[in-house]
Amino acid sequence: MKKIKLYYLEFLLVIIISLGLFALFAINHVQNHFTLILIPVPIAVFIIRYKIKDGIIPAAILVVGASLLSHFFSADPGSYLRGLLYMIAAMSVGFLHGAITKTPIDHFHEILIVIGVEIFFNFLMVIVFYVVKDPMFAYDIEFAHYYELFSKVFKIDQASFYAQNARVIIENGVIPHTINSSIISVLLTHAFIHLTLKYICRDDSTEGPFEGFEY
Repeated sequence: MKKIKLYYLEFLLVIIISLGLFALFAINHVQNHFTLILIPVPIAVFIIRYKIKDGIIPAAILVVGASLLSHFFSADPGSYLRGLLYMIAAMSVGFLHGAITKTPIDHFHEILIVIGVEIFFNFLMVIVFYVVKDPMFAYDIEFAHYYELFSKVFKIDQASFYAQNARVIIENGVIPHTINSSIISVLLTHAFIHLTLKYICRDDSTEGPFEGFEY
């Protein structure tokens, strides 16, 4: 009976913590920076502690909940697509971390696999948000702003040939930006999962949080 109560308590905590974090990110318009780092952690820990199939129901609840939260709390009404895609990606990353931990695959290869999946989702979202003109993902504005900042800091003559080359590189920086952010995100998520297991769940059998970081 005690184990059953603990199971349902952790089940509820996964939903409350994940939706709470997502709401916080949505209100502060920082979904693209933190959603894929922190939100996969609770579902991954839950799957590691129980079974893979136990993560299906909370994941489904979180996908629906994030879509509703994104609709009400984001910069523009009706942006449920943002919550839907981000939570699907976060749940996929969390499921992979949790499921792979139950296999003989080592952490190094786990990280490589999840990086590949997260890069796929990040590029998918870049394409979708660009097509639907999502105001939170205006890369043409964001990277142009980076160029203006770059030119001011280094006092570049914007009419020069060098400046034009710099503009092209910076304004088209979405590809390396997406790849780099995916790699960093997966590494941080991996560390947070094992730190949670070790210091919050008191699981002494878990390996060190930085195992696999030789990547």
